[in-house]
Amino acid sequence: MLLVVFYHAGFTTIKGGFIGVDVFFVLSGFLITLILDREIRTGEFSFKKFYLRRIRRLLPALLFVLVVTSVFCFYYLVPGDLIAYGNSLRYALLSLSNVYFWLNTGSYFSKNVDELPLLHTWSLSVEEQFYFVWPVFLLAMSRFFSRTTTWVLFILGFFAAFGIADWAAVNKASAAYYFLPTRAYELMLGAGLALAWDDFPRLNARQNNLLSLVGLSMIIGTSLLLNKSQVFPGVNALWPCLGTALLIASGKHQEQAGIVNRILAIKPVVAIGLISYALYLWHWPILALINYQGIELTKPVASFAIGASVIMAVLSYFFIEKPFRTKLIFSFEKSFVIWLLIPLVVSVFGYQYVQGKDGFKERFENLFNPSNKVLPDLEKANLGKLSGSYLGVKKEKLDGLFIGDSMAGAYLDFVNVLAVDARLFIYGSHLSGLPPFLGQFDYPREDALETRTPDKLEQNELRIKEAGNYRFVILSASWANGFPYLGHSEEDINRTIEYYINNKVKVIVLWKPNFFGGARIYNQAVAQLMRTKTLVDFKIKDQPTKIVADLKEKYPDIILISPNDVLCKDGECDVQIDGTFIYSDQAHLNRLGSFLLGEKYLKINGNPLSGL
Repeated sequence: MLLVVFYHAGFTTIKGGFIGVDVFFVLSGFLITLILDREIRTGEFSFKKFYLRRIRRLLPALLFVLVVTSVFCFYYLVPGDLIAYGNSLRYALLSLSNVYFWLNTGSYFSKNVDELPLLHTWSLSVEEQFYFVWPVFLLAMSRFFSRTTTWVLFILGFFAAFGIADWAAVNKASAAYYFLPTRAYELMLGAGLALAWDDFPRLNARQNNLLSLVGLSMIIGTSLLLNKSQVFPGVNALWPCLGTALLIASGKHQEQAGIVNRILAIKPVVAIGLISYALYLWHWPILALINYQGIELTKPVASFAIGASVIMAVLSYFFIEKPFRTKLIFSFEKSFVIWLLIPLVVSVFGYQYVQGKDGFKERFENLFNPSNKVLPDLEKANLGKLSGSYLGVKKEKLDGLFIGDSMAGAYLDFVNVLAVDARLFIYGSHLSGLPPFLGQFDYPREDALETRTPDKLEQNELRIKEAGNYRFVILSASWANGFPYLGHSEEDINRTIEYYINNKVKVIVLWKPNFFGGARIYNQAVAQLMRTKTLVDFKIKDQPTKIVADLKEKYPDIILISPNDVLCKDGECDVQIDGTFIYSDQAHLNRLGSFLLGEKYLKINGNPLSGL
């Protein structure tokens, strides 16, 4: 675990410290299988007893960490991230967080994953998934097959698992890191050693010394030479796993144990081993929340994080782990209800509640709205099958439509300011993840299924066509994300604009404000606001794009509205207006920010909607 902790704490010498998890898998496979095999052979095994041990060993400490982490997350995480945290919490309790993080991060080494407080639970999920299958295999083998047949099937399974891991590491790298089929051989390596333990030959002290030194060298060498850009797990994970197996083997007979085993048996090292599980649980949330606040992980900060992790691990071991494992012992049924069922129910309903409360945005109301200015709610309205809001000055007939994706939703108050000033009556419709363009979508993101359902695609086409019946249409999209996000070719966008031009509809393109260029920069801003209640000299980079400029060149009669005209100067852009932070996340304006931006745009540039 120390390799993992130092790697996560930013000690650059240990570039491959993530292999500490692989070492853990081998140790786990060995220790658990050693107990399983002996109980099965003596007839003492029962699934209830096996899983009761695991519940008592793992869940009390995990729940303690989750409760404390959740309190800090409620205080620090912005609304969208708090919702995502609540979602990951459910998956962690279900032992499915490896699947969750694969779907939501892509790769373990992706940008900003070091800000996800429960990312480390992926390995606990892999381990638990293995132990849902492994006891069944061992029990079936002992009842229906001879020991020789069991070994043949085990060896075939091991090499098949290794082959899958090696292939996937090259061809499906992100999935290979997270999933059980590509990690199974590591647990099986330790398990195989346990199955052979009673028949393992007795080695002399010299042989054990050699084995232990070679084993340690394989682990340390891999941690120093490997880095996250190399193929992993696959064959590169085999070396630390083999090294761990050699270390275990060299310590079978205590009186002739290898030199490394004797060092590992001294009291301070044993003490670290006792708290290793708790240390693994604690170190990552502490580091993740430090990273989330944008605090640079200098050596003093990293040392503080490690020290805090050790202190919390010691407290967890003596006041949570040990008592519930040795003294406060419940039956399987009670343990299941107390340690798993109730927390799972609470996490599921808690997530729904947090989601329903929109991540408790009111926690940051004074940060985003220091003047406590209250904006009147925009009038909700339906236009045929469309749902949206009325903007501007209400009349008998609409003057135009404002349509777009989530950027349009963030711009409603901005457009409302312009519409009121120009005495126009506009209907605003925004559909998250759905830019207002004709054509088929090709959207290479997992959440496409949520945002681009057949029903929403139909609504999108309906509003695009409906806008052709009015004097003008305002189009808003996350242009800066480019065509992969927009889900269209340039021809689709041109076809949409030409559809309006042919119907004598004036086209207004509303460019988005610059985004932060990453969640971490946004979190730095929020963290600074929380600490000092103000942002001093905090700017983001101007990010010009060719998409909108090319449209203006091709269709000179369209009107282009760019809020960056009033936010940016010399390549840098403000993130606040008159001391008010204008963003709700790294890309979208908050309501007050949208309103203030509209007022500022009017004051500096006049109203581009006048005369329509």
